[in-house]
Amino acid sequence: MLSSKITILILSLLSLSNGIIAQGELPKCDNILDLIIVLDSSGSISQPDFAKAIDAMKSLVSLLKIGPKKVMITVINYSSNVQIPITFADMKLSTFSIQWLISKIATLQHMQGGTDTALALLEAKRVCDTTCRSFNEGVARSVVVFTDGQSNSPSETAKQAAALRSTTQVNIYAVGIGGYNLAELKAIASDPNYVFTMSN
Repeated sequence: MLSSKITILILSLLSLSNGIIAQGELPKCDNILDLIIVLDSSGSISQPDFAKAIDAMKSLVSLLKIGPKKVMITVINYSSNVQIPITFADMKLSTFSIQWLISKIATLQHMQGGTDTALALLEAKRVCDTTCRSFNEGVARSVVVFTDGQSNSPSETAKQAAALRSTTQVNIYAVGIGGYNLAELKAIASDPNYVFTMSN
């Protein structure tokens, strides 16, 4: 089971990066935020580690106040290609609920295949360019990447992470799962302090 410490640390950084001071043992994110979660579901991720990442995602979203005027979430699931099973638009539906979101995350496909993290980051950039809310609305932007850091092309991954940071002004957090490559996690994240790992 996921260590709650990782979820708390991630959420604390999400909150602090957007001017919110977390209070109490378990912080609540009450700000306006566009959050893109990028999930590595390639063949290098074992099924148990994939399940841990899913648990982490469910824990994270359960602490967020989600809605059209609060936190909006897109999920990118990737291996050799990308899928977007959850979009910002889903948060605006009258049928939306946090239970729906958690159930949707629980059924995400373990895609297997290669690890094209660069492609996933490029897709995150496209999503943010086209559907993220404006900074003029007081909306912050964050990306949380769950990966083992074993991408097909580390140099291209670092390039796309840099492009994502510079053009969309997102804060990127990297969470290492399985037998992670710490160097790539650091190359993805906006800051070394934004790198986390999950114990096996």
